[in-house]
Amino acid sequence: MHKHIFILSIGLMSFSFTQQKKYSIFLEEYNYYFTPQKEGCVDTLRFDDLDGDLKLKITLFDCNGKMHLECFRQGVKREEGNYINPFGLLRQYSKGVNGITGKRRISVLEYYQPVRTGEWFFYDKNGRPLNKKKYDNGIVN
Repeated sequence: MHKHIFILSIGLMSFSFTQQKKYSIFLEEYNYYFTPQKEGCVDTLRFDDLDGDLKLKITLFDCNGKMHLECFRQGVKREEGNYINPFGLLRQYSKGVNGITGKRRISVLEYYQPVRTGEWFFYDKNGRPLNKKKYDNGIVN
């Protein structure tokens, strides 16, 4: 009997360690949140018509926001570069009132906000190279 309980508890512990909660990722430059869907979060994502003609192509490397991003306007690449994982999980609090019950509540949004890193390339409206900027932990050098 004790062997079965021990094996079951080991199995449940290993299951809980492999199930990673997926938090939203916030891209400040585009005022956009998304939540990775695939197990392990490695994925290529496309977000169309975020702000009129804005489109993003993201190659996501992990659940915390390490990624390569390409931004397009009117079908033309306007910028691209990499993000590194953020310094930690952020929280945003919002107060609200239930429209039916009138009960007040506070909700908490937990999210990652990765920062730009390395060289970012910027292009003009025709897709020709315009300039580049070097980022170090989100700060332009």
